Amino acid sequence: MCAQSAPIERTYLFEQAPQTDGQRVARLQRVVEAAEKAMADEDGEAAAERLDEAEAQMADWPNGLLKREDVIVLLERMNAVRKDLFSGADGDSVKSSEELEPLTAEALKSERALVESAEADTAFDFPIDLNDKVLAFIGAFSGRSKEKIEASLSRGTKYIPMIHQVLLEEGLPLDLAYLPLIESGFRNVAISRAKAVGMWQFISSTGKTYGLRIDNWVDERRDPAKATRAAARFLKYLYELTGDWYLALAGYNAGPGAVARATNGTDSRNFWDHARSRYLWSETKNYVPQFCAAVLVGKHPDRFGLEVEQLEPYAYEVIEIEKSISLSSLAQRTGIDLETLKELNPELVRRTTPPRLYSLKVPVGKSEEALYALAAIPATERVEFRSYKIQKGDTLAKIATRYKTTPEELLDINNIASSQFSVGRTIQVPVIVQMGAASQKK
Repeated sequence: MCAQSAPIERTYLFEQAPQTDGQRVARLQRVVEAAEKAMADEDGEAAAERLDEAEAQMADWPNGLLKREDVIVLLERMNAVRKDLFSGADGDSVKSSEELEPLTAEALKSERALVESAEADTAFDFPIDLNDKVLAFIGAFSGRSKEKIEASLSRGTKYIPMIHQVLLEEGLPLDLAYLPLIESGFRNVAISRAKAVGMWQFISSTGKTYGLRIDNWVDERRDPAKATRAAARFLKYLYELTGDWYLALAGYNAGPGAVARATNGTDSRNFWDHARSRYLWSETKNYVPQFCAAVLVGKHPDRFGLEVEQLEPYAYEVIEIEKSISLSSLAQRTGIDLETLKELNPELVRRTTPPRLYSLKVPVGKSEEALYALAAIPATERVEFRSYKIQKGDTLAKIATRYKTTPEELLDINNIASSQFSVGRTIQVPVIVQMGAASQKK
């Protein structure tokens, strides 16, 4: 999960009196209770934000306060919420709070020899520690998680060239391109239980902080290029904050407040000291060694017995659209495959362009043809979308017929499955407005 970027700064007219330890703990308890309530209400995003808030509160607490029995109880409750959040992580994520079975001395020796042989001719621009934990994850990636890693790396071949270009422009290590392997399996539509979305797994608050638009029409956390740029800038901020790439990654996973608390509690700026302490959650302790394993395996998957399909690099052309039109209608008018349009524009929440100027991505070589087809749409017609609450007796086919569309397009517009079409749900329906006829009445 890409956690909250930084605490919100507030300006007060009068200087506030320092909080007592009792006030600090009482405030923490209120936030923890809010996180627990959010989980009970199945609002994972709110729970994740409350955990980030709690970590930020404790970032500057003295070690003695962190060791108080009542604080330890609250930390255990926070850990329970976090475990609950990540127990429902997206199926293609390989992040885990579970501890791996330690490898035997013989297995460690064998795994180390394999890695050293596989990477003998490889250059890295990110620091890689080849310790027992990293070796254990390499063994898991090429063993019990082999199929998942193969599928994820295959998807990644499409996006890694684009990610490398963004990282190069932002002045960051290119090896960070393998971070989506453990975040989302390189899936743009991945959603965690904490409502972290996209390849880089941003929660909404952090996504908006780094310039991603999220509204009823688009969710740019699912836009590969825009989300990659936002992730690069967030990672750069975390590195500038900590001065250490392992701590920056820990901050990406758990938030900078968690890293500050661990640094304060251990009196160390070494991630491995944090990982041996009780100041980081298990999932964050695993995050850095998982990433090291992802880089090592990702560079030469064939040398670790993995079969990875090489896909065409992510590329597209852009056309400007000023009206709402569904991707299925666009596919019909332009002759472009519908699934291709969906894949190129995953940020479209309703599978429909918004009622404003929108830059639609189309396959390379198709922009001129698409513009010509769109220009043929009669100027007297405009499609609007209105809310409709499903009533008793409504069926998908009946509503589709009423609004002159198809059941498939109606589901696509609302990004729902047929099983989610139920009484009481509010959906968006297309309405064709005859502009010429309206003008004649005036």
